[in-house]
Amino acid sequence: MTNENTTQCAVIGCNEQGKTTEFNGVKGAPALTMCAEHSWDFFWAYREKGRKLAAAIHEANPDMNHTPGYVYVIRLANSNVKLGYTTDPSLKRIKTLSGKPNQGTPVQVLAVLKGGESLEAVIHNRWAHLRIQGAMEEFWADPSLLQWAEQQGIDPEVDDLESWLINKHGRGSKSEYAQEMFGDVAEKAQEIRQAEADDFWQS
Repeated sequence: MTNENTTQCAVIGCNEQGKTTEFNGVKGAPALTMCAEHSWDFFWAYREKGRKLAAAIHEANPDMNHTPGYVYVIRLANSNVKLGYTTDPSLKRIKTLSGKPNQGTPVQVLAVLKGGESLEAVIHNRWAHLRIQGAMEEFWADPSLLQWAEQQGIDPEVDDLESWLINKHGRGSKSEYAQEMFGDVAEKAQEIRQAEADDFWQS
């Protein structure tokens, strides 16, 4: 894909500025001009068939081997949960996100599962109802999602990530880090959601 210029989003009713994207590799090389939010929605829909297919295959054969890589579940500074994958065993992607892309703060790692793009597709499909519009890999931090992530934990093959996290977050031990990150996450999430609901009904 290549971005050519900036103009108004082509989605009816949207007055936001967008970028014209040419879809390389697609017959006829079509191009669309969309704002960032609608662009993410378009690509989400474009990949949805693949996700549903992966989920159907997994449901038919739960013991299937997934594509190589790791799926990470992290909490961002904006409180959203990001579900992504990487094929890099050093999980450099998570370390990269723990900086400028996350408002200069370390991400909160909730889980790391062994399995690449196919596992990510299955997980995205499972939590699709919590997906935040305009953000392809970000989901609302619902207690059910947080509790699920806590149960998954961090795959032992990426133990070096835990050591990095301990140093990054200034923790004294893995158990202390785990307790702080996972200990009362569901309760806190419920408190946040209740506060948001109260604010909504009072406004």
